[in-house]
Amino acid sequence: MEDIQLIEKKIKKIPRKKIFSVESICAEYPVKTVKQVLSQLMKKQEIGTISHDLYFRPEKNLYFPDYPIPPSSEQIIRAVSKKTGELISVHGAVALNEIGFSTQVPLRVIYHTTGRSRYIKG
Repeated sequence: MEDIQLIEKKIKKIPRKKIFSVESICAEYPVKTVKQVLSQLMKKQEIGTISHDLYFRPEKNLYFPDYPIPPSSEQIIRAVSKKTGELISVHGAVALNEIGFSTQVPLRVIYHTTGRSRYIKG
């Protein structure tokens, strides 16, 4: 029981919009207990999930309290790249817009990766 409370305190100390993994918490506690606490905090919307093993503490939304604000897509991509060791880069259309060569803005951001294809919530 003490482990659950200590894990909750550790997670609540993580800054808002910060992405973390189960391994960063599991070093001191059993994996099963950590995942149980993460599941409970997700139900309370105190944390969100990005992928199987990446979580974040959302920022509170002042106008819509039921819809927390996730981290930016750049932060998510950096965290996925760091965790998997893949090289990830933006699609050419996004790159052209970012450097000012195009005024067209893609609706969906697409990234190219050296790893497998997948969709990431963000």
